[in-house]
Parts: sequence; structure tokens; C-alpha cells
Amino acid sequence: MSSSSFGRFERWFTVYVAFCILLGLFIGYLNPDVGTTLEKLPSIFGVSIALIGYVWLMIIPLMLRVDTANLTIQHRHMVFLMIAVWILKPLIFSYVAYLIISKALFIFFPSYSTYFVIGLILLGCAPTPPLFFTLVELTGADTSLAKNLFSINILLAILLYPLVAYFLLSKFAIPFPLIHLYLYSLIILVIPLLLVFVLKRIVIERKGRAWYRNVFFPKMDALGVATYFAIIIVIFAVNSEFILRMPSIISILAVPIIISIILSFFVSSTFAPLTKSGMMSGVLGSISSYEVAVAMGVALLGITSPALLSLSLYPLMEVPIITGCIVVSKKIFMKGYALQQRR
Repeated sequence: MSSSSFGRFERWFTVYVAFCILLGLFIGYLNPDVGTTLEKLPSIFGVSIALIGYVWLMIIPLMLRVDTANLTIQHRHMVFLMIAVWILKPLIFSYVAYLIISKALFIFFPSYSTYFVIGLILLGCAPTPPLFFTLVELTGADTSLAKNLFSINILLAILLYPLVAYFLLSKFAIPFPLIHLYLYSLIILVIPLLLVFVLKRIVIERKGRAWYRNVFFPKMDALGVATYFAIIIVIFAVNSEFILRMPSIISILAVPIIISIILSFFVSSTFAPLTKSGMMSGVLGSISSYEVAVAMGVALLGITSPALLSLSLYPLMEVPIITGCIVVSKKIFMKGYALQQRR
């Protein structure tokens, strides 16, 4: 996803996701055994070897955006921003999912409710995705700061994502061994990051920085987008029988996601109220990397788990809801700025 502007692709992103969902349901309807076929693939550490390779194809383009050469942490709101990403957002997503799915809506899917909560917990704990750059441009905030925040969050995810997920899963869903979470973090985050460092160095040495920036990176970015959409198709194909039997599940699971995004945005934006930085804080504290969340879900529970269904609805809603929050925040910002000028 290009970070240069909120262009045609970003404007139609939700439509593309909706098309992938419908295509996945159609494929699953035609081939109900798609999940069984995927479960038979050879595995290592309980994770399909083929899916590990696929996850790397999805995560490597994400890691290519990490810029360690120009990394700085000199920002007066940095501590509060990290609190928003690694404490407030995970807590809000987890608690809202627990209250709505495990308590209020348990009667609709008693056998699946815990798995749906797990999916939203993994989503809430996930770091910042590339779409963050595009949404920050809508706020008018400093894009160079956004690059730093993105890189910092991806690097912190190696340590914090398994730890935060461990505590929240133990509290609101099913406890998983911490060692397993760190093992899967090694597979889905650390190894792709190391591969990116090596790959980037080789490409630049052989082809030059201009070729890397103008040819290699755009192609890898396109690959990341393709794998992003493909995993959505697969997950909805696997869950098609359940969804077609109970189509209201889509709207039911959308409720905690919508509430969590809005709450996270406005709670996080209070760290720098009535400023462009405040809006950027809101975006940072409400947006999650679907790539990382779905990769961890696949590693923990397998590609056929219902947990992946709940977190896979998030891409359908992130752009319109966060964009709406930005629009509201801009109106508040302009009113607040006008009041300050009068004083």
C-alpha cells in the first residue's frame, strides 16, 4: 500500500476487501473441503510449512518499511504513544470483545465465542500496519514522525506482542504458553526481519538504491497487497459453511470491532488533544496490523480456526471508520483552534 497519498487504491480498499470476502464465500461454497485440504499440509512446530512460507511473503513487505538507519525516539509524547499502542488499544479491543461476544452475544454462538474473542485479542495487540502512513496524511501530521513510530512499533512487537497477548488471552479467553507465543513471534516476525536486512543489503549492493526504491520495493509492496487479499479469501472460504448458515454473524462480529476502533481512536488522541499530533495519536492507537494478527492466529490455532474469522472482518472496516474518526477530530480541532484564537 503506497504511503504517498490517499489515492484510488486506498479509497476503494474497503470495496476490494468486500470482493475478497464474497469470492472466499463463493469458493468455499463450491469446495466445502478446502479447510480439510489445508489441514493436511506438512507442518513444523504445529504450523504448516507452506503457510509459514506464505506468511513470510505477507510479512516481508511489511518489514521492508522498517527504517533502522534514521530511527529516533526524541518526541515528547513518545511514552504516551507507546502506552496507547501497547496497553490501551489491546485492553480496549480485548475487554470490548469479551463483554460483547462472551457475555452479551454468547447465546448466538456458544461453541465459537471464545475463539472469536481470541481473534480480536490478537488483533488488538498487533503493531502498526503500513496503512498508518496513508491515514496519517489525512490528519496533516508530520509524516517523518509517522515513519519513526511505525519502525519503533514493529521492532517493539518482537518483544511486546507475545507478552501482551499472553496476559490478555489468559485474562479474557484461553491461556497459551508464553514460550509458544515467543516461538511463533520468532517465526513470523524475527526471521522475516532478518531476511529483510540481508535481502535489502544484497539488492542495494548489486542494483543500487535507486533500483531498490523504484523497482524492487514497489514490486514487493504489490506482493504484500496480493498476499493480504489472498489470506482473506482463504479464511472466508474455510468459514463459508458457517457464515452461509448464519449470515448475521458478519454484522454481530462487526459490533465489537467498530466500538473498539472508535474508543481506541479517541482515547489515544487525548494524549495530544486538539492538535494534528492528537489525530495521529488516535490513528496510531486504533489501527492494527492484520498481517501480524492473522499470522499469529494461523500459528497458534491453524488456518481453519474460527478465531481468524473475527479478526478478518477488521480490514473491511478500518479505513471508513478511522477516516470518519479523523474527520470528526478535524472538526473538533478547528473549533478548538478558533476558540484559542478568540482568547
